[in-house]
Amino acid sequence: MRFLQVFVVLLLSSALFAQKADKLLSAEMDNVIREQFSDPKGPGCVALVARQGKVIYHKAFGMNEVESAKPLQTDMVFRIGSVTKQFTAVGILQLVDEGKIGLSDEMQQFLENCPEAWKTVTVEQLLNHTSGIHSYTSMAEFDNEFQGKALSVNGLIDFFKNEPLDFPPGNAYAYSNSGYVLLGYIIEKVSGQTYADFLQKRFFTPLGLKNTYYDTDGLKIDKRVQGYDPDMDTIARAAFLSMSLPYAAGSICANAEDLLRWTTSLHSGKLLSDRLYRKACSAGILPSGESIHYGYGLMIGSVLGSPTVEHGGSINGFLSHVLYLPKEQICAVVLSNCTCQSPDAVAAKIAALAAGKRLKPDAIAVSDLKIYEGVFVKGELERYIRVNENGVLTSQRKGGPVFKLTPFEADNFMFDSGLATGKFKRDAAGKITEIAVSDRVAEASVWTKTDKALPELPKEILLNEADLKPFTGIYQLVPGFDITVTQQGKRLFIQATGQQSIEMFARTPTRFFAKEVDAEIEFSPENNSFILFQNGQEMEAKRK
Repeated sequence: MRFLQVFVVLLLSSALFAQKADKLLSAEMDNVIREQFSDPKGPGCVALVARQGKVIYHKAFGMNEVESAKPLQTDMVFRIGSVTKQFTAVGILQLVDEGKIGLSDEMQQFLENCPEAWKTVTVEQLLNHTSGIHSYTSMAEFDNEFQGKALSVNGLIDFFKNEPLDFPPGNAYAYSNSGYVLLGYIIEKVSGQTYADFLQKRFFTPLGLKNTYYDTDGLKIDKRVQGYDPDMDTIARAAFLSMSLPYAAGSICANAEDLLRWTTSLHSGKLLSDRLYRKACSAGILPSGESIHYGYGLMIGSVLGSPTVEHGGSINGFLSHVLYLPKEQICAVVLSNCTCQSPDAVAAKIAALAAGKRLKPDAIAVSDLKIYEGVFVKGELERYIRVNENGVLTSQRKGGPVFKLTPFEADNFMFDSGLATGKFKRDAAGKITEIAVSDRVAEASVWTKTDKALPELPKEILLNEADLKPFTGIYQLVPGFDITVTQQGKRLFIQATGQQSIEMFARTPTRFFAKEVDAEIEFSPENNSFILFQNGQEMEAKRK
């Protein structure tokens, strides 16, 4: 009897400890999300985390309808953009499992009057973005006016079928929405069903995905979320996009619980043979031996040493990310109703917390950060490591953003951008020779230190408010991608679609540079435009 009493006490103590741990974990996840989705009166997100299929965190932040102050709820339905691609990929792979198509089958077998350049493109190359077929969403003609048009599948293919290949099929990787449109077409051709019916009968109904839909123009959905896009220094309701255009590349909408149910089904072996499941979750390899870190409709990465299978989505008014840790069986879903803040880092961080990982290791003191400074190269690329004016070590790829490096072990640093790390290597004399950068969705890249001098930083001049006012406005860089210029007193800011705001500093009365990224802009108010200088390119943006 005494033993039973002790056993019961131990069980109760264990349960109380678990409850306390869950509360602490939930609070940590709250902090991660609020760092990014900080305005409770603006658009926000729904976040869900599950371990071994059991939900351990599920909350909503921010507003569904900003104008009427209607808050988001956890069961609401979001457009998920390119997360759709894994549904399309699994549909194709099921047809492969059934012997109805093969991964090496060529486009000319499916498409009548197939363009000559596409004839030898394989199903596998469409799946892993190595087809070379140009993405239609990057075409200049894919502008706001075109995005309002409803097209048939054949009409959509006709829109991009005469575009030249980006590269010979199979020789490189370039993300292509066009490839997934063609995969949707193949599904229809082989199954004899519309893509929408195929999804419903294969996935939505049998898996119990009651809040997942193939979206169409005018479709009425209970608890559909309103989407928003940045607009100057505020936000606006997302511009209309005919849902016939994303098609098999991005037209699904769902809530977080259904995406967990889908992810659990996919990774528990319910949908594919083991052989094809492993191929879908394995990074493709180019003829050069380089990994593309993409399987079939899924990105392959890692979170602080744990492998991930994941994918993000972006569509007018919405950003999404679904991430899975196979070893820990942890799933994180983050759905946002504004293209203001990318949720991929948030998903990675809350998944890492659920796996018991520390996001911020204890910083250690380094007596001389100057020893790490220099120009590091990888092929023709350059990376600049320098100590900034505040005595902080920073890293910047030429043409890219500036990241703070925090030391946590001898010669080991963490990037403040998320969960990437940099490890410096020394020679026998203790001199720094290289840095190995480990990113979430790439293998560690080794950069070799050179004797080149660090480029001088541009010098800032001060302008008054009246000098800055003519530059404000919305500028279109390419169709679907705007740069908004705003002013706060004597400070000027730019914000690209789906990205954070960046402060610009005057080099001359019309030319500005960023400290956070390697980019400059030269304004031409009389032409209502500016030139963006970045990555060795000059790109004109016209005021809308």
